[in-house]
Amino acid sequence: MLNDGCAASLETTDSLETAPKTPCRVLVVDDDEDSATLLAVLLRKLGYEATPVIGGREALAAAKNSPPEIALLDLNLPGMNGFELAQRLRKAAANPNLKLVALTGYSGDEIRKRCHQAGFDAHLVKGVDLDELIATLGPASTPPVAPIAA
Repeated sequence: MLNDGCAASLETTDSLETAPKTPCRVLVVDDDEDSATLLAVLLRKLGYEATPVIGGREALAAAKNSPPEIALLDLNLPGMNGFELAQRLRKAAANPNLKLVALTGYSGDEIRKRCHQAGFDAHLVKGVDLDELIATLGPASTPPVAPIAA
């Protein structure tokens, strides 16, 4: 199952198409502070609302405070690995459409299989092409939600 991240399946009306869009919230989790920060800065420049964190416990706290639409997770993290973090984020997600993306230095069929079993929607290898990253994440913003008719 591949979630669309911020791409909501909503019927839009003319008034919604002209309303301001909400930036897609992305949680960037890596054991390397510089890598997490640099990726978050890049994502912000592309229009996402990105929050960098170091480690699994910090990621769980950040997700609780500001639920993301997308979580980019390294697999080699202090405290808990990315597989455990993915499962815990999925279980605790305020957003049932949370998109989990493994962004790691590990590659190969066995890692992809483990990522799928852990609940990841996608697996990317560090050094990923920017176009592939953007295609995996989806749009940088979401359309506004239509009010529910009474």
